[in-house]
Amino acid sequence: MESKISTEKEQALPLSALRMLAPPTRLFSAAMWCVMQRRNALHYGKLEEFVTSISEAVPGLLSDRHRAKLTLGLRARLILELCRGPDPPDSSLILPHLRRLRPPVGNRDQKVQAASWAFQQQVRNLLDSPAERRRFFQEEVFVGQYGPQFDCALEKLLWEFLSRLDQLLPMPDLAQTVSWLSAAPVCWRTWSSLSS
Repeated sequence: MESKISTEKEQALPLSALRMLAPPTRLFSAAMWCVMQRRNALHYGKLEEFVTSISEAVPGLLSDRHRAKLTLGLRARLILELCRGPDPPDSSLILPHLRRLRPPVGNRDQKVQAASWAFQQQVRNLLDSPAERRRFFQEEVFVGQYGPQFDCALEKLLWEFLSRLDQLLPMPDLAQTVSWLSAAPVCWRTWSSLSS
């Protein structure tokens, strides 16, 4: 029994099948979660953009503080990953992300604003001083401030966001879908447009 389960898990569904089984937003949410679990920080900018756009489209989905911590944390982790790269890091890649690192519009939380400003100053120091950058990444400063605990906190914030979003995306059952389709002006036209 156990070998049968592991064999089934190893057989991944093709993307075309996944698209048929899950709504696009739910599929994208699952992809975001995979990026987070793999700690692929170079893609955190896309996660931040998705969180920001959904939060703007659905006011009240997250508290201002939760949204700020999640979006700023994702963008900060991306920036630091870019700073860890080649010596010296390419500031033309980093500065656009740094400019985007602002508390969400309307967030007046002083702690959030202070943290954002302090992080921006820290990144500017890393860009300006190779010695400071080496110290930051080699002397466990990075791991202490932005290591596993930081990643776990981001993961919890993202999971809560995705869970709340998922509650807004009910999967209609067949009866509900039939009801919607039956309410269409001409059911046969709807069928022919779907089948073509």
